[in-house]
Amino acid sequence: MAGRLSLEACLAGRDLTEPRLSPDGRTVAFVATTPGPDGSRSDVVVMPVEGGPERIITSDPVRAGRALGGGVVDWWPDSRSLVAIDKAGDLVRVYLDGGTTRLLAADGRTLSSPVVSSGGSRIVVVVDQAEVVVLDVETGRTERVDRGEHDFVIDPVWWRDRPLWTAWNAPHMPWDRSALVTPMGVMADAVDRQMQQPRVAADGSTLAWLDDASGWLNVVFADGSGFVASDVELPVHLGCYRRSIDWDAIGHRLLYPDIKTARTGLAGIRELLPGTRMDVQEGRTTLHAQWSPWDVINRQDPYASAREAADAVRAAVGMVTRAWAGVDRSILLELSGGLDS
Repeated sequence: MAGRLSLEACLAGRDLTEPRLSPDGRTVAFVATTPGPDGSRSDVVVMPVEGGPERIITSDPVRAGRALGGGVVDWWPDSRSLVAIDKAGDLVRVYLDGGTTRLLAADGRTLSSPVVSSGGSRIVVVVDQAEVVVLDVETGRTERVDRGEHDFVIDPVWWRDRPLWTAWNAPHMPWDRSALVTPMGVMADAVDRQMQQPRVAADGSTLAWLDDASGWLNVVFADGSGFVASDVELPVHLGCYRRSIDWDAIGHRLLYPDIKTARTGLAGIRELLPGTRMDVQEGRTTLHAQWSPWDVINRQDPYASAREAADAVRAAVGMVTRAWAGVDRSILLELSGGLDS
């Protein structure tokens, strides 16, 4: 009969959190919290990926890690050092060959989730779970980059040379409703939907996060190869698009001003035309016509008289006008007289 594991034996075990693979793929770092007679102590530990002895690289203890990610440690791009939040709450740089450098003092505030940019010149860190701050490593200056529009912020990453993080507002919790946010505003948000733990591929090509849009938590990827936006300014600010004029589209519009196409005059950007639906699945997009004037025209005797048809048009125009009047203060109507009018 197998022996029982005592409570003391369970409590004596180490707590291992925040595994981090070095940028060169050779070393794994993690936070190990070990109980002791004077309380628990947390250290940054490294070991070779192919196996081998563990090595504690922190002389002073660090803050205990978070099981879900974020938290207290991240690699420097050179794979020869890491940043960590020490037990005093300060942001420090810890070298594999020994030595520690203080980068940012907590000054009575709570620092967490440090992430180093790909070039090593900047570090994004969360302050009091309420502010996102970027530290310039060379000058030591800090800049708050969030807009203060959310009560809580966690888990920042660098995506296309800009910070991106998870945020939410009370009374919600991050598993009720949370959003992905950048310095330019909200990138993704939806009612009763959580978007957590954003991560970026080592080469910076792909952004991934946990998303429960389907009812279950799934990993969602965005590779930056395309985007859907209601305003072109958003992908511009996110670094997904650089403005460029489509001169062929401009010429076509000048020659044929009455022909409406999906071309916008901006290179690489097309408009989703009225009456059209776009489906996005597995990185592919397909367009479907949801409405056509011919669906109405081809009906046999849709109205008994011209008067009935006129009343139907008046009712439709009135319904749309009342709906828009509740949104905007002024109305401008363009009536072409074609089949779709």
